[in-house]
Amino acid sequence: MTAALGTLVPTVAKAATPAMGTVTTDFGGHLQKHVVDAALAARINSRNWEGLTVEQLASAGIHPGMGNSATKVQLPPPVAVAKPPSLVTPDTGSGCNFNTTAGSMCIYVTGTGLKTTEWDTSVSNPLGIDTCTYAGYWANNTLLTTSNEVCGDGAFWAYDSGTVTWPNQTKLCNTWVNFGGEPCITVHT
Repeated sequence: MTAALGTLVPTVAKAATPAMGTVTTDFGGHLQKHVVDAALAARINSRNWEGLTVEQLASAGIHPGMGNSATKVQLPPPVAVAKPPSLVTPDTGSGCNFNTTAGSMCIYVTGTGLKTTEWDTSVSNPLGIDTCTYAGYWANNTLLTTSNEVCGDGAFWAYDSGTVTWPNQTKLCNTWVNFGGEPCITVHT
């Protein structure tokens, strides 16, 4: 008795489609959505850029020196708030995030009330790691602009000057590529 031999058909396993996420940038009124790996999108959108590389951010459309200066971004008009004469108008402010291994990341905002004249940021590099990095400038969770890339093994600084009148309660924050932290200042009357 002979048995019929069947033809074996090899099965090819389909690769799982990676989950995708979106990173939205608004550089000078040019809103763009970039589709990248979901895990990378979550890291970028968290604004904690520690461990992210310049190449990873570039894959999401974020590069050094992008957009207009934060001082030239089109913002909605400030919220009109009646201010009793006895209220003190807040002035210049600064703040830092401290990390025992990574040092500190700071924000420095100069101005009075809703009007700022300078917005600077720094990040220390206590281990003297030779690296290249750049700063991100955020307002209310929207990336407005990035600084030029800076390289070296010391502390890094980025500057943005010009007069901006922000809406009341605008939260200004900074991040740096490859460094953890997100110092913030809230502009208010």
